[in-house]
Amino acid sequence: MTAMNAMVTETEIVLSMDTLVSKRLPEGNIEPSYFTQKFEILPFAKSIIAGTGSFGVIELAISLARKMLVRDVTTLARILSDYLRDRDNSDLLPGKSTATVYIFGFDKGGKTRAYALRSTADFSVNEVASTDNPNTLLKPQPDNKQHLQELTNYVRDSDARIDERFVQIMRKQKEWDDALEDTNENKVGIGGENTLVSIADDFQQVALFKIDIFPDYEEQYKFCLKGSGANSVRDDHLTSY
Repeated sequence: MTAMNAMVTETEIVLSMDTLVSKRLPEGNIEPSYFTQKFEILPFAKSIIAGTGSFGVIELAISLARKMLVRDVTTLARILSDYLRDRDNSDLLPGKSTATVYIFGFDKGGKTRAYALRSTADFSVNEVASTDNPNTLLKPQPDNKQHLQELTNYVRDSDARIDERFVQIMRKQKEWDDALEDTNENKVGIGGENTLVSIADDFQQVALFKIDIFPDYEEQYKFCLKGSGANSVRDDHLTSY
């Protein structure tokens, strides 16, 4: 899985994601595998595509989106949903793996929209936020009510810049995730860097920033090098999280 936090307002969408891709071993342990950008900015579709869960599905969705004749987020979501629903995705969802494709952007009228296409719902289109329904998505979202309130406080901290809020949110998510056993099925594996992208005013304004580097980045990087070789190409995307 991954860490993905997003804020959708009446006119703006802000998305923050980590860069670590981890894999679940046959014995159940989760371990770092490689680093990558987990979202794609699609100016022609006035959209950003991202996701959580099995990264093979997210890669496929991004690849497909690049080739589609669309110019708004709603059309992109509908066509991508149709394709994923008609496809046998068992090769990208081994075992109990799941995936959710998130599509953020602007519709034909310039309103913000955010959609979730979940493998558990046959990738049907589900609107999760919009200009008329502003919302904040926190992934992973803690079950602990006290932890959830702590993240909510960061979201609402109007005295802090937006990037500062997203840094604090993901730092907390990583702290709680790191405390879980490696065999815990709820463990995500957060790491690398925290990258933030913002789109506003019907895609007239776009900004991309690296807002944080996690303290164990170097340690995780060396672990990945040891496991794959500095010059090797990864081939474990089907089981990555």
